[in-house]
Amino acid sequence: MRRPDSAFRRFDVTQGDAGRATSDGPQAAVTSLVDDKFDVTVVADNYLFPAMETPDGAH
Repeated sequence: MRRPDSAFRRFDVTQGDAGRATSDGPQAAVTSLVDDKFDVTVVADNYLFPAMETPDGAH
């Protein structure tokens, strides 16, 4: 993902409610599921990702 300052941040897709985790840098991602989207905050940066359903119907 491109940050507002034109730098990039990489995320890993995780299982369960977490949704996303940072794959670069020491900062942890804080995630929550809001209206079928993962709201991910890392320090002052905020991102929204669509939550995808698995074949068993879970997010």
